Amino acid sequence: MAEGKKITVQDRLTTVTEAILRGFSEDEAVAFARKEWSLTKRAATDLVDRAFTELEHFGRLHRERAFGVALARYEKLFGSALKIQDYKTALQVQKEISRLHGL
Repeated sequence: MAEGKKITVQDRLTTVTEAILRGFSEDEAVAFARKEWSLTKRAATDLVDRAFTELEHFGRLHRERAFGVALARYEKLFGSALKIQDYKTALQVQKEISRLHGL
């Protein structure tokens, strides 16, 4: 970091998140934050918890997006299979749609 540049909470959060993505465990991330910025254990733990919460939120958003994309693709395949009267493929696609929905 450049000399004299003030580090923000967001900078710390980004750094801790990147450490987690590089494979740091929760305990390792807390220890890293404590050492890097002379934080109390509570402050470092809160920072790491926030990083994990943001990663969980990111995962939920992308899971919903991936579900939507997969479902749309299956629906398109199903329609295409029916259009050419390929009932075997339509049935396989329907099974995948049902599996995707957990049915």
